[in-house]
Amino acid sequence: MFVDIGGGMVHEGLALKTRYPNPPGRFVNQDLPQIVSDQKLHGIESMAHDFFTPQQLKDPSHSKVLINQWLVPTQRASFMTHQDPNTMATFSPMERTEEETRHLPDGAGLRVLRVWRPDDGKSECVAEAGAR
Repeated sequence: MFVDIGGGMVHEGLALKTRYPNPPGRFVNQDLPQIVSDQKLHGIESMAHDFFTPQQLKDPSHSKVLINQWLVPTQRASFMTHQDPNTMATFSPMERTEEETRHLPDGAGLRVLRVWRPDDGKSECVAEAGAR
């Protein structure tokens, strides 16, 4: 099962589904009800979910959480934080450092197992979290 939590308009999910068109199991996009209410995508289920509430889909035998975001360096952060003031004023989020990202899964009893960084050093990274 693949679940994109906060997947919005499913851009990344569709790219993954295009690259791997017949994955085993379910492929689910979760976001707020007003985002997913009208989504009808071939092979991708749309499910209303607020990620501040407990996850309703479980696959505990081998679950991994992949966090796809920029990991901002503690010095010379460059363009990664350029839009933070605008983004924070509009949506209240912010980009995180690797240390901050490593603390994200703590509350769920998980830990960051591995971080994949892009070759260009400036694109989004993927942090893999799993059971402690």
